[in-house]
Amino acid sequence: MATKVTSPSVIYQRFMKFLEEFAHKQEKILASQTGALSRSHYRSSKINLFHFLNTSIIGNGSTLSDLSMNYFGMGSVRPSASALVQTKAKTPVSVFSTLHKATLALYSMDKKYKEHRVIAFDGTNEPVAPNEDEPDYIIYTKNKENIIRAGIHVNAAYDVLNDKFLAIVTQDQRSKDERGAAMKMVKEIHEAYPGETFLFVMDRGYFSYPLCKLIESLGHKYLIRMKEREYSCLTYTQLDHTEDQQISRILTHHQRKEEKENPQMKYLVKKSMRQIDQESEFIDFDCRVVAIEIGDNVWEGLITNLDEAEFPPEALGFIYHLRWRIEQSFSWLKYGIGMKRIHSIKAEYIIQEIYSSLIFYNLVSEIKKCVLESSQSDNKEEKQTTYEYQINTTKAIRAIRNTFTPKWTKKRTICQITKAEFQALTEELLREKLPVRPERSFKRNLHPNRLIWFTYR
Repeated sequence: MATKVTSPSVIYQRFMKFLEEFAHKQEKILASQTGALSRSHYRSSKINLFHFLNTSIIGNGSTLSDLSMNYFGMGSVRPSASALVQTKAKTPVSVFSTLHKATLALYSMDKKYKEHRVIAFDGTNEPVAPNEDEPDYIIYTKNKENIIRAGIHVNAAYDVLNDKFLAIVTQDQRSKDERGAAMKMVKEIHEAYPGETFLFVMDRGYFSYPLCKLIESLGHKYLIRMKEREYSCLTYTQLDHTEDQQISRILTHHQRKEEKENPQMKYLVKKSMRQIDQESEFIDFDCRVVAIEIGDNVWEGLITNLDEAEFPPEALGFIYHLRWRIEQSFSWLKYGIGMKRIHSIKAEYIIQEIYSSLIFYNLVSEIKKCVLESSQSDNKEEKQTTYEYQINTTKAIRAIRNTFTPKWTKKRTICQITKAEFQALTEELLREKLPVRPERSFKRNLHPNRLIWFTYR
């Protein structure tokens, strides 16, 4: 894990050095795979793999032409939109997914809650332009004559205390499976961070016995909100009063008379049983179920394997409330960074842009944390304020993007960012801080995911 750094310039220089080395290695790998051992896989000097990755990560534009102009400058010196598309076609998604995982090692992620790293899981729909060559990403009317909408479902694992996206799983509309994606990300995170203990927090719709057993078998903890029907089926009580119960059940796919008459038995379809254990006909399942009142006669049921003595119901409510941070991060990804203003139609290219947004989000998060911690340590005499303050994320995204967008010399080399520019960036981030109000709540006004069509950009 990376050590703490004290300035945005160190974070930026380390990131750019890593990106350049990564691009150089990947160029060699891709060249060998295509048989082009004697020459680079990316022959254009204007847009080699390093510039393409950097453009994708920090670039912003309503169209591919704008994206190229913002990064390379105006006139004949910049690559055309078609050149960018050709470069996209040469670059597999695996390059971006590998880069996303590799850059996580550059950041410090040491914030924990009672020795647990708190990871929130959630999914969001990325609206895309309908591409009839890829019908799995399209939702049609019942008669299949008209298109309702198109989209890529993005399942994400987010470290809520360290403000980093650790993993994603993208799915089409037909095979969307949030529980399956959660199981895949749990295994991925467990393998990526050996020796660490995680607390996975999830909303309604994620609860499943195979998922809970998987997390427990790997030595981690879970806290999942249950639907009222799931709560009642497991506890044999209604979700209408505060209660902390230790539940012990035996899972089985049998429906014989003796299983039906035994209240300890819990029926589970054979497919789910096989996900837990390929051979067993009976599987022990122990958990803790808590009902918490979140409003006037409004209850929510939580299932967990956290210890009752160390984590009372009040602590569970606090942990579950932390899950809201992934909802905020999706908003910044889509509207602040611009993940909603995609530049492509093909799903593979769109997934490249999704990974690019995650990489840039994590970079912005690390710089924000560095600047805030540095300012707090510099102020030895801290003022007594009503609220704790945080950096405005939307403003930070714009300021960092503006600073990191290359400025080119006449010889077409990138100018180094000066100390004065880094100082100006730091001052800009600290100018518009926002108060942290953890008790605030708002009504969610749900509306369909709207696509910003290419014509109107």
